[in-house]
Amino acid sequence: MQEIYIKPYKNNKIEGKRQIQIKDVADISAPKHLKSQIESICLFKPQVTKLTHFVVSIITIIDAIHKEYPDISVQNVGEMDGVIEYNPVKPKPHPVWEWVKLILVCIIVFAGATVAIMAYQTDVSMAKTFTTLYKVFTGEINDSPAWLTVPYAIGMPLGIIVFYNHIGTKKLTEDPTPIQVEINEYETKVEDTIIDTLIAEKRGQYEE
Repeated sequence: MQEIYIKPYKNNKIEGKRQIQIKDVADISAPKHLKSQIESICLFKPQVTKLTHFVVSIITIIDAIHKEYPDISVQNVGEMDGVIEYNPVKPKPHPVWEWVKLILVCIIVFAGATVAIMAYQTDVSMAKTFTTLYKVFTGEINDSPAWLTVPYAIGMPLGIIVFYNHIGTKKLTEDPTPIQVEINEYETKVEDTIIDTLIAEKRGQYEE
């Protein structure tokens, strides 16, 4: 019996295709004369007109393969269930709108970061701390000790750059940034929730 290995992807984004094939949702390890044929097997044809999520199970993939090649043994080395984000029409990005969104996001992030930093400084009484430190080192009282506030103002953005591992579009090291880690965790939870919801809907167990 011929044996092949399949590794389904957990997250799949498909746009502008009329049918979902195995190659769209999984990686296949098989002899050359079989691989292209198995990859081209159609799993289903979405009958939707808007952005929709589907869940594809390893059982669905194995059944589709066995329907065409009943004598093949399929070994799964990947996910049990995967989610497909399907859009029947491939969207065309509008350059002007993309720049508008970028500018709006930058303004919102800048404003939010400014308020957060100011709130933090007030909450921990940094001005009083600087004054106290100045008095400890010099014996004098100065409400605005520049030789303390200026290094602090320079060190804060430098610390943020080192922490987030980014200068503009370039990374300082190859390690993932804290934002990338958080986004990855968030996306994993979203994918798990979508899969669980779609499976529950399919079984008639989901209620709004």
